[in-house]
Amino acid sequence: MDDDPEARARSVLRGDADLALEITEIAAAEIARLSTQFPSQVRRHAQPNTKFLHLNVRRPPFDELAARRALNLAIDRAAAARRFGGLELSKPTCQVLPPSMPGHSPYCPWTRGRQAGRWRAPDLARARAMVRASGTAGAAVDFVTVRSDTTGQAVAPVVASALRKLGYRPRIVLYDSDQGFERRVAEGDWELLAGDWTADYPSPSQFLDYFLTCANHRPDDPAQSTNTGGFCNPTFDRLIAKAGRLETTNPAKAQRLWAAADRLAVKQAAWIPLVNGASVELVSERTGHFTLDANSLPAIDQLWVR
Repeated sequence: MDDDPEARARSVLRGDADLALEITEIAAAEIARLSTQFPSQVRRHAQPNTKFLHLNVRRPPFDELAARRALNLAIDRAAAARRFGGLELSKPTCQVLPPSMPGHSPYCPWTRGRQAGRWRAPDLARARAMVRASGTAGAAVDFVTVRSDTTGQAVAPVVASALRKLGYRPRIVLYDSDQGFERRVAEGDWELLAGDWTADYPSPSQFLDYFLTCANHRPDDPAQSTNTGGFCNPTFDRLIAKAGRLETTNPAKAQRLWAAADRLAVKQAAWIPLVNGASVELVSERTGHFTLDANSLPAIDQLWVR
């Protein structure tokens, strides 16, 4: 099928094909139109995905917990969602674990208004107070990205706006080559990076262990370091280790421990979670039994065609 997502969609609507995968590449307005005109043929489902910002917790200003919390409060997650295809495809989040992941328990302290587990709006008043308390106002903050990273380029204006409102001096550093970007990251000479992760299988360790345990911060071997920002909390690591041991023998208790670890990561502002991504597929009128596998991907072998 054609590499152009709009051409793939047209092919399904004409009946020349039966399934168009990843039509999330289509503009949000086009997905909204397809959902209205062909509601029985559009399939939208959450992915085990979180788009986020890495914070370099080993250097100012984000070595200060109050500064990390302030940016979490100030970032406009609705603006980020618009940059990632709109609310049809991206739901604002304050958490590391996406809703489809075991152990997810709604939690969002980084919002204005009532904290009922979901993000509503930035809280600049609280955020600015935290910056003043941290003594970091006026600090220079480099958000480093590369042309091959569409996530970083998309969210850069949202990040810069939030930083300016907090009294920081943001600079967007865009590298043309992956090599230059990777060298800068390995040297630790940065404050913010973009991240986008979809789990390979439905275990919270795919997020919490892989990105945030002490052992996965390896400054002497940057190529093997997945905990890029250097977050390290022994209590968090103990929760992760215990949850991993219980995942098969006592899954209910493991889920409670995963949820506690997720909540601790949020309280410590280890990341700036932005949105959870979704996937949209288009099926032909003659197609039935559209289901998902354990990884939230279409089970193509289960489809039938009249």
